[in-house]
Amino acid sequence: GNTKTPRSVELHRDRSNAFGLSDMAGNVRESCEDAWIEGYETGPYDERPRIKSGDPQRVVRGGSYLSRQMACQSGFRSWVREGFAFSTLGLRVVVSIPPAR
Repeated sequence: GNTKTPRSVELHRDRSNAFGLSDMAGNVRESCEDAWIEGYETGPYDERPRIKSGDPQRVVRGGSYLSRQMACQSGFRSWVREGFAFSTLGLRVVVSIPPAR
């Protein structure tokens, strides 16, 4: 099939990475709440988003079906202007699923 077409993915909990995440790469780049700040030195040391009042640049993580291989890593960061819309930009909805018994 065409590798440039978005598609649905099946979750693979048994193939999670060290952070417990799976299926991080593909389809769309993920828009984040964080404001763009170069580097990590000034960021909080917990899960809170890094927000700068009035900053129009937002963090985007990972790659999309049109990205180069280097961008298709969960730790890859770039930015877009707030309100930017494109077919390769989306968001990730996260739900905690209790382990199977």
